[in-house]
Amino acid sequence: MLLQNLSIFEQSWESAEVPADRKLANVVLIFKKGKEENPGSYRPVSLTFVPGKVMEISLGSIGEHLRGNRVIGHNQHGCMRGNSCSPNLISFYDEVAHLVDLRKPVDVILDFSEAFDTVSHRILLDKMSRT
Repeated sequence: MLLQNLSIFEQSWESAEVPADRKLANVVLIFKKGKEENPGSYRPVSLTFVPGKVMEISLGSIGEHLRGNRVIGHNQHGCMRGNSCSPNLISFYDEVAHLVDLRKPVDVILDFSEAFDTVSHRILLDKMSRT
């Protein structure tokens, strides 16, 4: 059983996906205090897939380490819990505008390779033909 769980853990880690049946949790009620017949006296506890919990804790620890040791810059917003890419774009624009105001050279390299997988080619070609 342990080897099977490790194999599922490795597959999930490499594919960044968790099998649907491993996302399910058993919820049990733990008695806290008060009268046993009162539903408010119980706390629901979710029992989840152990390798999934290990992965969640590991990723959380890695993220904390990266932020705590300033491995990831404060301008990194994408793929960071609680942040979206919008503030990153605003910060980037602000920095570029500041450098332009100082008359310093600015080079920008954009990678649109992923964008072509999600953008409608017809809409993209229409926009490009108008410029």
